[in-house]
Amino acid sequence: MATRRLFLILLSCLFSICALQAKGPTTTWPYIFENFAPATIYLTSGGKIEYTANIHLAHSYLHYIDGENIKEAKLKDILIVEIGGKRFMNVNNSLMEIVQQTDEGFVAMLQEPDYTKLNETGGAYGGSSNTLSTRALTSIEGFGSVTNHMMQMANKENGKILPLKKSYYLVANGRVYPANKSSLKDFLPLDRQEKYKAFIKKNKIKWGDPADLIKLIEIIR
Repeated sequence: MATRRLFLILLSCLFSICALQAKGPTTTWPYIFENFAPATIYLTSGGKIEYTANIHLAHSYLHYIDGENIKEAKLKDILIVEIGGKRFMNVNNSLMEIVQQTDEGFVAMLQEPDYTKLNETGGAYGGSSNTLSTRALTSIEGFGSVTNHMMQMANKENGKILPLKKSYYLVANGRVYPANKSSLKDFLPLDRQEKYKAFIKKNKIKWGDPADLIKLIEIIR
């Protein structure tokens, strides 16, 4: 009986830990990763530096720990960030994850807060929708370039779950193309547009699937 009770307690703790980990980004912890982690930053000037860092979702900036504080790196100096087993490249002044790659180019994914959905859930905690939405947005946009790391950690679970939206881009030939059906067509010269239409019809491109999107590099390069 005691063994069964101990098992149930341990199982309950495990579920609690999993639920906590599954919460993900919140309005008081608007980061891609659950914790700051060792990162290698490759610089536009050449060379590399090591930080304990994370990527802030509101602006896709790199934040790093300096002593007890969190600071913001200068994005213009950054080419690639390797962190948490993933690679992020500075594309259009945002750190985007490289999710598919070939010799000719790659698919980049940008994650951002979905402010529309965040506002829609404003009344979830019993307060007025307008008031809670304002607080949620303030906690993200008001997060300055310098803050205390331990204070931010202590407050990370107090915010609302931060809904995210994903956008995909194709990068090739030193150019960036939006990876959606209508916008990509507008970026192509007129003599390629018929070929483009035939290609996406033949390959039945799934616009939310990076493994399909990488096929489009053939059209734009």
